[in-house]
Amino acid sequence: MERRLRREEVMTIEVLHERGLSNRAIARQLGVHEHAVRYRLRRQVSGALDGRREKPFAAQPWGEAIAHWMQTQSDRGVNLQALYEWLVAEHAYSGSYKAVQRFVRAKHPKPRLRVRRRVETPPGPLPESRSVVTCVFA
Repeated sequence: MERRLRREEVMTIEVLHERGLSNRAIARQLGVHEHAVRYRLRRQVSGALDGRREKPFAAQPWGEAIAHWMQTQSDRGVNLQALYEWLVAEHAYSGSYKAVQRFVRAKHPKPRLRVRRRVETPPGPLPESRSVVTCVFA
C-alpha cells in the first residue's frame, strides 16, 4: 500500500502547479507517482472534500464514558490502554484500541507540559548566592 500524501505535500502540488510545472516534474520533485499528482489536482478542481473528515469516529458512541474517564484520571495522567480495557469491560466496547486512541487525540487536548529547570553548582561549600535552585514554570 502506498503512503498517503501529507498536507504539506498536497499544498506543494497546488503551488507548483500554479507556477506552471508539469505533473511529471512535480511528481519527480516530491518523489511520488504522477497519478497521485493528477488525482490531487483533479480533486482540487472539482472541489471534492475528503469523505473521511465527515465520518464519525468509531468510538464516538462511547464519548461520554471516555470524557468521564478523562475527568476522573486527570490528576495522574491518562493511560489509554487502561481506558480501552475499562471500555471493553464496563461498556461492552467492541472497537479497536487504535480507534479509542484516535478519538481521544482528536477530542481531548494534551495536558500542558510543566517545564522544570534545575541549576546545579560544583560540589563544595556553597555560599548563599550559589545554592541549588529549581524553577517550575506553569
